[in-house]
Amino acid sequence: MSFFELHNIGKHFGKGDTFFWAVKDVTLFFPSNGFHAIKGKSGSGKSTILNMMTTLLKPDEGEIVYNGKKFSKFSDAELSDFRLKESALVFQHYNLIDGASALENATLPLLISGVSEKDAITKAKDLFKKFGIECLINKNVDLMSGGEKQRVAIIRALLKNPKVIFADEPTGALDQKNAAMVMELLKEISKDRLVIIVSHDESIIQKYCDRVIDLNSPDSNPIEEERRKTIRKPQRIKKRDAFSPSWVRFFTKRNIKRNKTINGISLCAAIVGFLSLLVSVGFYHGSSVSLDNEQCRSLDFLHASIAEKTYEKSEGSPLSLVRYTRPESYRASEAVEGIEDVYVRNDYSYFLPALKSYSLDGISQEAVTFSPSYSLSSPFAKDLIVEGDIPKGNDFQFALVNEEFAKLFDFNVIGSEITFSHNYSVLYNGVKDQGKISYNFVIKGIISEFSFLNSAKIYYSYKGLESYLDDIELKEISSSLGYSVSIPALFDILPNDHEVTSLDYLIFSDNKESIRSLFKVKEELDKDKESLLSIDSSSYEIRTAYSSLTNAFSLCLCIFVIISLASVSLILSMTSYSNFVKRKKESAILLSMGARGNDVKMIYVYEALFFAGLGSLVALLLSPLIQFLINLVIQNQFGLRNLISIPYLSFMAIPLLVPLALVGIALLIAYFSSSLPLKVVSRMPLSEILQDE
Repeated sequence: MSFFELHNIGKHFGKGDTFFWAVKDVTLFFPSNGFHAIKGKSGSGKSTILNMMTTLLKPDEGEIVYNGKKFSKFSDAELSDFRLKESALVFQHYNLIDGASALENATLPLLISGVSEKDAITKAKDLFKKFGIECLINKNVDLMSGGEKQRVAIIRALLKNPKVIFADEPTGALDQKNAAMVMELLKEISKDRLVIIVSHDESIIQKYCDRVIDLNSPDSNPIEEERRKTIRKPQRIKKRDAFSPSWVRFFTKRNIKRNKTINGISLCAAIVGFLSLLVSVGFYHGSSVSLDNEQCRSLDFLHASIAEKTYEKSEGSPLSLVRYTRPESYRASEAVEGIEDVYVRNDYSYFLPALKSYSLDGISQEAVTFSPSYSLSSPFAKDLIVEGDIPKGNDFQFALVNEEFAKLFDFNVIGSEITFSHNYSVLYNGVKDQGKISYNFVIKGIISEFSFLNSAKIYYSYKGLESYLDDIELKEISSSLGYSVSIPALFDILPNDHEVTSLDYLIFSDNKESIRSLFKVKEELDKDKESLLSIDSSSYEIRTAYSSLTNAFSLCLCIFVIISLASVSLILSMTSYSNFVKRKKESAILLSMGARGNDVKMIYVYEALFFAGLGSLVALLLSPLIQFLINLVIQNQFGLRNLISIPYLSFMAIPLLVPLALVGIALLIAYFSSSLPLKVVSRMPLSEILQDE
């Protein structure tokens, strides 16, 4: 068994009418050393044979055996190690790395194999000196002549100290003197290793080569003696040393500098995509916190109502009608038992309607909402004041208005007088009592409230109203009963289904915690199908509507973020592919020198990781400003404060979760989106890419 064997190999190209065999039924045997030349007419397949022996092409038929093992049995890693440690190829068109110096080109295979940069440079300089071209060490190969490039390419091949050297027209670009020097060197090193060249220069190959294989001659392989020297078992391919990322970083840095425009687009896309993700997380986090805080910014937040519902079936219909009545006072009290600072009181809206037209400083106005507050002098009310002051005590002569009310007028309403009257008629035990109540309020202050679904409101003191109504005697009813009956006293004797009771009780509190506890009771009553009690609160309904709206908006944001991140991934993938297309030949050169596919992939991965990581960091730095601007616009337009609140320090009780997750997502997107170039290059024959000028 010879050192290198080709058994009936064949290679075809084209399809249909363009199909042809470039090489057919070629059998060759090579020893472990010597200087061998392959010659033939143009189109005879000599370069194709060389490409198959260097593993740049796969034969379509036959077998190639190296050192006792078939190429077809080599794994991808073994093929890479063969190119890196066992063989070296001197290309006809040099195939140097553009933009790099002669020294960087020459040391590249050593760096790929894991040799330290210092040792690689030392070895390379010695060989440059031997070739007499020390002056080219730091010269950019883009500025070199063809002869200079060829000598650098040969130095690059020799530095690996391979067992087999392949050369495709190694002297084609050299003058006679340099051609002789290269051939002398190849002749010298062929004493202890195999050198195979393809050349059309008859004088050169006849002078220096030990053996000339003419593809057009049937008897061109006389090495029977060598064939009888057997290798008893296949020899292992030398493996590379530990992976050194220095050469990968070199290409990454160079690509980053060269591809400024397209990389700038990728960076901008990454920043926008990651900012949208941060804003969405900020909305998800901030909307719940904002809702919890904002819904408390209303005097209505501190009161609710409780009623009793009964179901009455309608004749001839499967539907049931709901009938509300005022519950027994003890049942209403039991429902809120255990909640501190909660008061169950009569609803006097029959005598002071919730929606009423009025006059402001004597000028008639359309109806607005009149809402009771248990105490206008509470600290809670004071916290909402933006202009003016709260009334002292529970003086019924003063009222507070919200900003929505104040915006109805083009002047400052503080100090203005609200006046209106209300006619009432009460029928009790057949006795009818009617009258007219006049109301006068002076606007003491303006409060800022949660503006979502809010309307113009006038707040008055419930305690003040109750005291005011207590002075109004129902004369006809009092006369029929034989004792004085005021309006509040009437509520103690009215049946629960009487319209004057408004069919409910009011529930007041003077702190937020108690109302939140009341909301929990409401939710429990709503879930209990057997319960007849029902608690209603305008603040709770607004909270539910706002929550539904934010949930819907969150879903839209999620879809937007998914599209945005998919776009970032697509742009990064397209960037990596574009960079690869520009330098696919460069990638093929690296693979032909023995770089593994994953190593080449890391060039593009590092580039994508750099811009994705940089984009995520810039997004983090810009996000406070973006958050501030969005919140400013939302507050000015909708009155919602801090709707976007990005949890930088902690989220879901995990410190720094959002920043770390953002960077992690960015790097994952970059890694997977930049893997495309390797998949593309792995499907293309290296020889085709290397021939693509």
